[in-house]
Amino acid sequence: MSDRSSGLSRPLDARFRPRFGHHKTGWAITHELVNQLKAHGFNDVAHGGTWFGQPLANAEFEKLSAYVTYPCMSCFHGHLDPERQHVVNAVRDPLEMVVSGYLYHFAGQEAWMTSFSRGGERGGDLRVFKAPPAFSGLPPSTGYANYPEYLKALPADRGVLAEMLRVLEWELPELLSSVRTTRKYATFHSVCLEDCMRDGEATLEHLFAAIGVDTSLAPRIAPAVAPEMAAEHGTQPHSDREARFRDTVRDYVRSFDATHFNDTFLRASAEVNCTGDFLHAIY
Repeated sequence: MSDRSSGLSRPLDARFRPRFGHHKTGWAITHELVNQLKAHGFNDVAHGGTWFGQPLANAEFEKLSAYVTYPCMSCFHGHLDPERQHVVNAVRDPLEMVVSGYLYHFAGQEAWMTSFSRGGERGGDLRVFKAPPAFSGLPPSTGYANYPEYLKALPADRGVLAEMLRVLEWELPELLSSVRTTRKYATFHSVCLEDCMRDGEATLEHLFAAIGVDTSLAPRIAPAVAPEMAAEHGTQPHSDREARFRDTVRDYVRSFDATHFNDTFLRASAEVNCTGDFLHAIY
């Protein structure tokens, strides 16, 4: 804990405090959080990118071969030392990641990063669509330039199933590996997007105490990141119709998880432990 009355002086130590995340776990929120901390003098806080690229956690990562084989544009490529560094890992309920991811890509976001010709943006996560599993009823990606274009050509239920397959290729294993790794080290901390949405100030106060940042900054910084919390990269519903469609997408995710994936996402949700109850998710 800092002994400074304000957060404007230099940190007590020179520990590098990177922030990591995963696709659809609150990139806008955590980027703004880093910007706010830097504005208050904490210049050792940094954007780390997505979780992998650092050997400390690789042993836990079942998709390591894909990481080595395929490029990851946003992956961290350094080394982390739990004896010296506080690491913040932004996470989210896996079921909600699928919902948000489908709506995000269906809206055409990240088309340039999700071209089929390069296998996707993270560890070849679009490889599965070259020859989708028979149970999915999905067409091969041949003839489609990118993932959003592919989704737009599908009925909503098939599109949601496609997003679940994509998340299984990289993002879910990466998320689970990151959570398991942070639980091994006292200086590594996973923070749920849902907690930020419920009570941003209390969540920041708890986090700041853990990473050695003046907790008195929490009330000042929380309002600055609140607009980003609400916007959530533009996938929040803005009308009753959009809200109903989001609920329909949730229903598809829950149903497909039970019928096609043996509750893989539900079990992952329990392990990550962000929302506790998918049926009563906060948005």
